[in-house]
Amino acid sequence: MSGVSLYDGLKLFPAGDERISAKEMTELVDLGFRRDDIDEYAVYQLHDLEPYQDLTLGRPGVTAMRSAWRQFSMSGNEELLQWSADGHKYLVDMFFVDNHPDEIPLLQVFGSIPLSPRATRVASTMIEWLGTPVGQSFLLQAENYYKKIRNLKRSDAYALLWIQENSVLRSHSGREDLAQVFARATDKSAFMDAEVMTQVMLWIGSDRGQDMIKNAREMQAEIQREYLDEFRGLNI
Repeated sequence: MSGVSLYDGLKLFPAGDERISAKEMTELVDLGFRRDDIDEYAVYQLHDLEPYQDLTLGRPGVTAMRSAWRQFSMSGNEELLQWSADGHKYLVDMFFVDNHPDEIPLLQVFGSIPLSPRATRVASTMIEWLGTPVGQSFLLQAENYYKKIRNLKRSDAYALLWIQENSVLRSHSGREDLAQVFARATDKSAFMDAEVMTQVMLWIGSDRGQDMIKNAREMQAEIQREYLDEFRGLNI
């Protein structure tokens, strides 16, 4: 039985006596992975940090959030995560998921939710949305919510406000819930997508998540300074 062809980055390679087919190997090499680094008999998941919807549109906040997210995602053990040439996709040897969980950054984000390619893309879509004006407004609201209520952890405050906002959106007739809006969820995957998004919010409120947000804001300020310098250089 041969492996299933790569499709949309959602792929679990065969294990045991089966091995990665020549076609699959060629596709991986075309993505920029080194052939010598790929174990033909290993069980890999191919993850993609590209969001389901491109929200960039020249927005400095989204560009900065994307960069900070990728910087965090690439901070893991280089021997466990193999990255494609464009820095968007990476291979995870599933053996290391159980044996080295602390060295794979996304496992810190997902908590008890199983690592999966779809969860990665849902999380990436969510993170980039946080860089939009609406997303940044939500972060300010979440921080105010945290400061307003005593004895509430920041991570819990972020998650609770997210659930509340999602419920408000869902309650309006004819409106999709946020899981469907951001991740183009089908009925079958909507529940798990919502779980991933809530977990991402819990992580955003954690110390590590706050460090990433701080990093993104510093990047955004630098991008805006560059835009301003470029505008001044036009001598209009």
